[in-house]
Amino acid sequence: MKKISLILCSLVTLLFLGACHNQSSDGEKMIPVAVTIEGNGKSRTQEFQVEEGDSVMDVMEDNYDIEEDGGFITAIDGVSEDASKNLYWLYDINGKMAEVGAEEAVLKEGDKIAFRLEAFK
Repeated sequence: MKKISLILCSLVTLLFLGACHNQSSDGEKMIPVAVTIEGNGKSRTQEFQVEEGDSVMDVMEDNYDIEEDGGFITAIDGVSEDASKNLYWLYDINGKMAEVGAEEAVLKEGDKIAFRLEAFK
């Protein structure tokens, strides 16, 4: 009987912990997103759990050393745009070029954000 009680108690605990897993400490729902940074011949992808409703800028400020101007990211981890070479940080979400600045782009579950230092044409 003790074994059954212990098993049931363990299952209830696991279910409770699983239900709380997708929430932040302040009760906000957490969603997964992936960020890829490509610049200076290097590329890296990281996955993050972010609060539902966060913007691209929120995620970048929380996880990278960035510089920004007017809601647009101008440097990531020490790699800056270079107007003399027409190189700018551009980004897309789920393979589609972003039409707004990083402060305005609100993320959804499973979004894949890719920043690339590219010549603007």
